[in-house]
Parts: sequence; structure tokens; C-alpha cells
Amino acid sequence: MKAGFQSPYGLIRSEWTRNDRQFELEVEIPANTNARIVLPPIQPSTVKIDGKKPGHTSPVSVDPNGRVNLLVGSGIYRISAELGF
Repeated sequence: MKAGFQSPYGLIRSEWTRNDRQFELEVEIPANTNARIVLPPIQPSTVKIDGKKPGHTSPVSVDPNGRVNLLVGSGIYRISAELGF
């Protein structure tokens, strides 16, 4: 699934795929902006951003509905995780 939006700050874009156990997302956030990315219910410990576990610059939290939330700055990110628990 692909989607994009030309905001006043620049292009906001996302593209995602999933198979039986894996979820992959690529997002583009315009310069000088921040975003909260909400993922479907996944195993939080398996989240990787650009192939690495999130660090202090991309905090991960889980909301009451089991969705993982990531806070990121501008850039292009490739996010992957295992689906379900």
C-alpha cells in the first residue's frame, strides 16, 4: 500500500507491506518536522528502524490498544517488525 501527501512543509509519504509474520514500512517525513508513527499490533521488542533497534532518538511506546508508537524527526525510515504476540 502506498500513499503520499504534499504538505506545506514537503512530501509526507508511506509505503507498507506485510506477510504472514513480518510488517515493513517506509516513511518519509519532511525537513524540520517531527512525526508520530503508529504501527499495528506487533511485538515491540522486534521493531527495527533502518535495520537497527530504536535508540533514544526514536522512542518506542505501546498504547492501551497494543499499537506501537514511534517518534521520529525528518528523514526517510525503513521500519520492520514481527506481527502479533
